[in-house]
Amino acid sequence: MNSDKKKIYIFFFIYFVIHIIFINNFPINFEFTFSKFSKFFENYDKKIIDQYFLSQANTIAFPFVAGLISKNLNIENGLIITRIISLFSYIFLFLGLINFSKYYKFKINFLLIALFFLNPLIWVYGYRGTPDLISASLGFYGLSGLWNLKFDIKKFYYSFLIAFSIILKPHCFIFGLIIGFHYLHLKRKDLFNNYLYLISIIPTLVILFFIINHKLFGFFLYSNNYQEALNFNLSNFINNSLSYFGLLFLSVFPISIIYVFDKKILVKIFIYSFIFILGYLFLELYGEMDLGSLTSILGKKNLSGLVLCFALIGFINIKNLITVEKKKFNEIFVNPLIISIVIYILILSFFRPVQRYLIVIVPFLYLLFFVNFHIVFDKKFVIYFLILIVVNFALTLNSILNSKISSKVVNYLLLKDINNYTNLGPINANANFIITENNQSKIFYLTNNSEGINKYEKKFTVGFLNIINKNLYLVKY
Repeated sequence: MNSDKKKIYIFFFIYFVIHIIFINNFPINFEFTFSKFSKFFENYDKKIIDQYFLSQANTIAFPFVAGLISKNLNIENGLIITRIISLFSYIFLFLGLINFSKYYKFKINFLLIALFFLNPLIWVYGYRGTPDLISASLGFYGLSGLWNLKFDIKKFYYSFLIAFSIILKPHCFIFGLIIGFHYLHLKRKDLFNNYLYLISIIPTLVILFFIINHKLFGFFLYSNNYQEALNFNLSNFINNSLSYFGLLFLSVFPISIIYVFDKKILVKIFIYSFIFILGYLFLELYGEMDLGSLTSILGKKNLSGLVLCFALIGFINIKNLITVEKKKFNEIFVNPLIISIVIYILILSFFRPVQRYLIVIVPFLYLLFFVNFHIVFDKKFVIYFLILIVVNFALTLNSILNSKISSKVVNYLLLKDINNYTNLGPINANANFIITENNQSKIFYLTNNSEGINKYEKKFTVGFLNIINKNLYLVKY
């Protein structure tokens, strides 16, 4: 075994161990809506389904599959099952990379693995019990299996995986676009005769699911509670598209800056300082376009400036990728991955922007760099990896502290039997399931802002080495 393989094995061992350590943490960010669904299979109570669609815009596929697994394995804790499913995403992503590396003839080494799997979006959603990462990874792996034209029976299996990824998260429709553009890109006359029936499996399964969904629940994509997610918003289109491009290329740091800041560094620093000021003053990050807990550290206006800088970096990278693609492969048409990523972002920009939707295309952006550039380790990567590790540490620490303080609050409210009389405020997304009677008037509220509070009923505190502390106050109205 060579040293590079040893590094990869050690990397994945540490990677999985860290994720498994936190697998039983208290749920955050509406994870409970997926894990609590497993109770449906105890007595098939329709109220559980109704409650799910009150709290979630996602399809019922992910909690339904997780619930079935919980029942068949006789595991009561549905949260563990949903998080294990997310953990399996890493296996599908790795297998997808292997398939693509065989097709494009690039070598998977420790450097590429570390760059790819230390991506903050990929890192964070691997220990979240949500469908975000598993849907993206299944689609990525499925596409990697359909990429070559050598027919075998596994092609049906890969088609099913893509269809299932779209059923889990409709935003994965991008996989259908990518495979369609890829086959057109190959310009083979017999291609669609041989593969049309195979490709048709994907839309057939997806359409069938949503027809059944409409029959059972009365809607196709989103329940009536989340119809605003489909609201067409042209006025924010340019702002949203810049935000998406900026956050996408910021999320794949450092690979996004390697081929941008290689020459005329002082001139570029001046240009990007000016762009930063423009973003600071004019770019608004609507919806959920942020970096989670890091946003409060950076400041939202500073993040706006940074995002606009990376939007420009993104446009330069796309231009470079197209140029390299044409020179390297003598292609007339734009790479299907590039055009699909651009179309995906432009479509999303018409609706309420959400940062986590980028996780669907992040693996393909890495793939574009791996295929078109020979990435070689140098001393700068030590700094880059330290930055990624610090960012992932901060995001993980924030998740742990949110989990711990939510658990403390929930235990106290249930012990005092005041859960239905409390406005959960900052932890509503983590603990809304303890509200069992919505018609009760609220007597208490939770806040993380101590200003203006003369008296509180209870203070909840969690921290890390007395350096970082989170406080919540239970206050009587």
